[in-house]
Amino acid sequence: MSELTHLKKPEIEEVPRFFDFQKRHFTSQFPKMADLNYDPFPDAKDDDIVRTEIIARDLVLRAKLKGSADALNMGMALEYDGNKYDLTEIEEEFPGNGEYTFNVTGVAKAAGEEPLTVLARLRSAMAASNKN
Repeated sequence: MSELTHLKKPEIEEVPRFFDFQKRHFTSQFPKMADLNYDPFPDAKDDDIVRTEIIARDLVLRAKLKGSADALNMGMALEYDGNKYDLTEIEEEFPGNGEYTFNVTGVAKAAGEEPLTVLARLRSAMAASNKN
């Protein structure tokens, strides 16, 4: 695999990662989670999405690179500024001078919470708010 050269400074954007919670997540029993003694979403079906939460923030890298034809492949990670970005898009251009130009997009998973951790917090808050 050949070396890659940055043709311009990569752009990095922080974007939220969402998780959709269904009614069943709140009404089913989960070990070590607060039990809700009521139906917080009486008009929803079990598989209806009743809440969407941000569970993490990811870093999205967009870069223009130069290298040989075998320099990049989907599924590989590209390291930049201390983060590893999983490539999600590669657009190749061949200008005819023996080197390719690549417009790439990659995602690095930033710190966040697991969906079950967020669910436990939501269920605890709902259980506490329903106490009379």
